[in-house]
Amino acid sequence: MNTIFSLDNAALGRLDALSATRTFRDLLWCEALRSGLSPHKAIISLCTDVSDGGIDARVDGSLTVDSILVRGTMYFQVKAGDAFKPWQPSLLKRLV
Repeated sequence: MNTIFSLDNAALGRLDALSATRTFRDLLWCEALRSGLSPHKAIISLCTDVSDGGIDARVDGSLTVDSILVRGTMYFQVKAGDAFKPWQPSLLKRLV
């Protein structure tokens, strides 16, 4: 059954870098708000073609509820498109 909370993997796979980053930003802000953090604590850059050392988003905060976010600082890297194959260990080693 599809709901507004369902994710279509095929649709996610069609997102370009900017669209994927915007989608992740919206989800990150929603989780920050749900967890009692200000969205200002969830910082994400929409500059997808700038060398940034692999960090696309950062969340700073002290959580008081259960969340996918953790206490302290978290960093995220957003990948989109067919070129990223996370099931290939050699590719993941190059990213670390």
